[in-house]
Amino acid sequence: MKMTGERYYYREDGGKALVEIVRDDSDDEWERYELRILSIERHPSFGPADWAAGDEFSCSLKRGVAFGGMWTLTPERMDVANAELAEMLEREDK
Repeated sequence: MKMTGERYYYREDGGKALVEIVRDDSDDEWERYELRILSIERHPSFGPADWAAGDEFSCSLKRGVAFGGMWTLTPERMDVANAELAEMLEREDK
């Protein structure tokens, strides 16, 4: 279960936004969250690009179901660590 106030990167259809958990209503069968957008790195490739900082929205998905374009949540600290690792490897290649 995710904790209120935790920060994650929300990705969907090429878009990426830093969000915080407002509410986690997940159960054994479904992941269900209310999220607040803190900042936007990229707007989604498909559909309306109407994300705005401060907006709140709900998202849900049935556990065990996955397909291209589906939204994901990545912990902020993991995303930062991956970026730092990529930068370090790039420096080593030079």
